[in-house]
Amino acid sequence: MDAKDRWSGDVRFPPPQPSLDIVELMRLRTDADMRLWRNGENLTVLLSQVWGNLNTQDEENAPEEGSRLQAAPAFIRDMLQKLGYDLLVEVQIKRRRRYRHYENQRHDDDKLPPTTAGLFIIKADGSVLAF
Repeated sequence: MDAKDRWSGDVRFPPPQPSLDIVELMRLRTDADMRLWRNGENLTVLLSQVWGNLNTQDEENAPEEGSRLQAAPAFIRDMLQKLGYDLLVEVQIKRRRRYRHYENQRHDDDKLPPTTAGLFIIKADGSVLAF
């Protein structure tokens, strides 16, 4: 039904969520919208978000939309300790220009900085190593 709602802004359900294994391991529970995830101490440890823009007919570019699952640092540390793992995180940043339909699409993109990336290891003790 949501797919046919022209006012939905392409927001999808269900939002990003932890795996069932993590839900059980960390004893998580959530609200009906699956946005807030709480631990056994009733602290919000995960926040699930989705967003989108209403796509108007005069907009040639793809609408901005996205989703994310945000975790509290203490939750990540506790989870890694229980699992006995470290977490490898790759971050990439790419800049690009977004043109409107009335703009001249010159090739200014080659003047933008190149894509950059970084690797980080989040250790089970909460320390972070950067590479």
